[in-house]
Amino acid sequence: MTLVTQLSGLPAALPSLSERREQEAADKSARALNALETLKRSRTDQAKERKALAKQKLDALKARLQQLMMMGATPRQLAAIARELAAAVKAYASAGGSAGSATPVPSSDPTAPPGDGAAPAEDAAAPPAELEQAEAPSTAEPEDPKDAAKAPYERALKAMQDETARLAARSAEAEEDREFLSEARRLARQLKAAAKAAAQAPGAAQDHQAAKDAKAAADEAEQVVDDVEREMQRSGVGALFISV
Repeated sequence: MTLVTQLSGLPAALPSLSERREQEAADKSARALNALETLKRSRTDQAKERKALAKQKLDALKARLQQLMMMGATPRQLAAIARELAAAVKAYASAGGSAGSATPVPSSDPTAPPGDGAAPAEDAAAPPAELEQAEAPSTAEPEDPKDAAKAPYERALKAMQDETARLAARSAEAEEDREFLSEARRLARQLKAAAKAAAQAPGAAQDHQAAKDAKAAADEAEQVVDDVEREMQRSGVGALFISV
């Protein structure tokens, strides 16, 4: 058997050191980009979940108030619902508005439970800089001249489609935010009216402080809604919001 025959079974050429390093760098960058996308999806999913929970809480409070009004709500019950409403609105805001940034609202109610304000630091933290900047080096074959001529137009079309989809998603989320805040404000005003009626009911003088606390809690809840809406507008949602 000749030497040529023996070598014929070996690979035609082994990758050079520079080629191996280039491939390793490409693999590393691809992994970093995948990690970034996973992190972004995770944060988006968490924000949606927090908003969904806040919406469920709002619906539960509306149903609770309706039941209590049929039986005759006491000022203390009204105050409790108002405080829970303020907490739900703050939780919704901490998930981030449709502008894409968190909108923590400091509590002005000393009786509010801790943790109703800003989102946890780890949720608001930006992704590591090296992930944001990671770009996989191109290992594609040289383009055909005809394909190269079409590439700028295709990229422009793709960018336009992506921007249209992004704006549509943002508009839909802004509408959801507006609906949530509108419902929350409506409930706060119902609580204010109920607190006023409770303060004027027979025997209310015996529990004047409770009626006063109920009105103050309802005022606080409506103020929280106003603060959150104002912060979302300031963050860039702007004309997508309509106050009611």
